[in-house]
Amino acid sequence: MKTRDAAAVAALEAAVVANADPPPDYEPFRQHPLSSWIESTFGVTSEDGTGRLIRQRPQRLRGKESAASSLAELTGTDATRCYEVLRKFLTKGAQLHRSESSRFPIFAFRLHQFLTRGDTVWATIEPEGERHLELGKMVSRPGAPDQPLFPLVFCRQCGQAYYRALLTTEDGQKRLTPREDRPEDRSDGQTYVYVHVSAPVAGRRGK
Repeated sequence: MKTRDAAAVAALEAAVVANADPPPDYEPFRQHPLSSWIESTFGVTSEDGTGRLIRQRPQRLRGKESAASSLAELTGTDATRCYEVLRKFLTKGAQLHRSESSRFPIFAFRLHQFLTRGDTVWATIEPEGERHLELGKMVSRPGAPDQPLFPLVFCRQCGQAYYRALLTTEDGQKRLTPREDRPEDRSDGQTYVYVHVSAPVAGRRGK
């Protein structure tokens, strides 16, 4: 519900200002204006040119150019408060099911919560079968200074491995550098990287 409709925006603003807990039951939660906004923001969108429904691009929950900042701009409210409210609704939406027999929560999109091991694994950004792994911190792959090693983190929900990185822009070019969990690294450029390798298709080389 990315909308400029005055009534809809007013309802969203009221929900953010109230900072109340999300509705505990499925149907009231589904009909809540903030639930609709979350679904349209994180769920699906219409593809330019074809009009077919496609998944939204993943985005951060807070920070610069995030969902919280978009909601704050739309409603004229504080971005920190928007983040708090969105987090509560996302958490509740991942728990609520239409019925006890339903396998899927009301929010079907995946939320990744990351954890790191006590002994961090460092790896090159390559497909799983090719990447080089190190248990001790190293700047790059041995004998290959052009292949930096990035720390791996793992999703609490699905176990998927992601690279922890810092995204910066130098001379108009985007650049990824390894990011450790340090206060000085906590900037708007912090991100997570997932390498996906598609299956080969006849007549086309797989990515």
